[in-house]
Amino acid sequence: MADSISIEETNKIRVAIGLKPLPVPGAGPTFKPSKDTDSSSAEEEQGSTLESRQAQGYDNWKKLQDEADAKAKREAKNEAIKKARDAARKFAKLEGRGLGDADAETELDTKTWLIQQKKRQKKLEKEKARKLEQELAEREQVAEHTAEDLA
Repeated sequence: MADSISIEETNKIRVAIGLKPLPVPGAGPTFKPSKDTDSSSAEEEQGSTLESRQAQGYDNWKKLQDEADAKAKREAKNEAIKKARDAARKFAKLEGRGLGDADAETELDTKTWLIQQKKRQKKLEKEKARKLEQELAEREQVAEHTAEDLA
């Protein structure tokens, strides 16, 4: 027995130095000590009972719900940004005086507005008549050219 104690002491010294321990006669097989004994037992216990499986299922469900909520928040935020951008574009197009806005300088009553519209209408008719006259003059110039002129 004294020899076995000395071998055990030798093994302790060898392990401390970093060497492989010597086999002890009659001690049976020696197994390597596992580095993480807690994690191996935790892996065995994980999913082994109904409660642990339910807890694991709840954790998975909670993670999926959190991801879906985050995605919904991102989409809502993007939609709000898009709406704000569209509204800004819409109001950018509508700059200036609108149809219902009156000039600050001139407040028109109905009679003066009608007079201005008649003047505007006469001006448009004169412009239209001038364009028609110009077009007819161009057509006459084209009609004056005949096939003899081209030959």
